[in-house]
Amino acid sequence: MKILQEVVSKDVIDLCNKEVDQYLKERVWSPSNVTWGSSLYEGIDGTCLAATPSSLMLIKIRAAIIKHLPPTNQVNLNYHYWNKGAGINWHNDEGHVFAATLYLNDWNKRWGGLFLYNDRWLCPQAGTLVINDKLEDHCVTPTTRPNRRTIQIWGK
Repeated sequence: MKILQEVVSKDVIDLCNKEVDQYLKERVWSPSNVTWGSSLYEGIDGTCLAATPSSLMLIKIRAAIIKHLPPTNQVNLNYHYWNKGAGINWHNDEGHVFAATLYLNDWNKRWGGLFLYNDRWLCPQAGTLVINDKLEDHCVTPTTRPNRRTIQIWGK
């Protein structure tokens, strides 16, 4: 697991959050209990919403992170908006060359939503990029409040 701080500028983070705020007013989201395999959300009460960034934001995000990602033929990105009670059970991102998370907002460990891996934990901070290039087991603890924001990235 690689953890890189301040990978994306505050300007790009702000643009992403502005787009997420706009998307929250629209019906562009897919809920985790429909799109994820049941083993990922079994026992999790809340849902995580996913939406594809706009073409302009995809270009800006890719430009900021591509040099940090392992080589791959295809990179897919989604915004994830974690509602109250949302989390994801232990998994290893099998079927991907790598998976990564870019955090879009600062978080407090008292709110849940912690990233757990290898007997360690990480509290999200805006601009941090976590790259799972060895497909290690990890999970996200359920949140106690809404508004945890990430970009999920998968290499195929």
